[in-house]
Amino acid sequence: MWTHSDLKWPLSPRNQHFSTEGCLNFSTLPTNPYPNLNYSFPHFSIAQNIAYGDNNREVPMDEIISAAKQANIHSFIASLPTGYETRVGEMGTQLSGGQKQRVAIARALVRRPKLILLDEATSALDTESEAIVQAALEVAAEGRTSITIAHRLSSIQNVDRILVINQGELYESGTHAELLEKRGLYFRLWSMQGRRENNSGKS
Repeated sequence: MWTHSDLKWPLSPRNQHFSTEGCLNFSTLPTNPYPNLNYSFPHFSIAQNIAYGDNNREVPMDEIISAAKQANIHSFIASLPTGYETRVGEMGTQLSGGQKQRVAIARALVRRPKLILLDEATSALDTESEAIVQAALEVAAEGRTSITIAHRLSSIQNVDRILVINQGELYESGTHAELLEKRGLYFRLWSMQGRRENNSGKS
């Protein structure tokens, strides 16, 4: 078991990513080492970083592994020479952006949250990493309320309901299929993003 008494570093309330309600804002978990996010991935083991998701109890190793499997990061961790004992490096420098996001998802899952807030969770990732992280996010959202803020529409096409906000007001709403059928703003944005991705794939 990992105890959170081992995790002692300056962590101000402004920089904390976990609320007492069991919610996690993924946008505050870095894919780049910005100065104000130094404490998101302290230089401890991967297991300890995942266990920090629930700092009200000692998290058993089997729960850490289970959360990692759900977050689609277990195979990568198991392939490392020291596995879950691997240190993440200062600010998680030993992990890629997609790996950090999946460790963050595992960290959220050990807390068993009822609500997950995702704010541009995959915006900084390449297409391949986005697909892997998106699959993990969909598993994480099962049985929970999930609120997603996104400009990359491919990350929200499978949600139950999409609210399209334009200039601060609700413009239209519906499922992905319903909004495409309306051929409104969502349809235009989806078409534009699809063309951009196709063009970038040809270059």
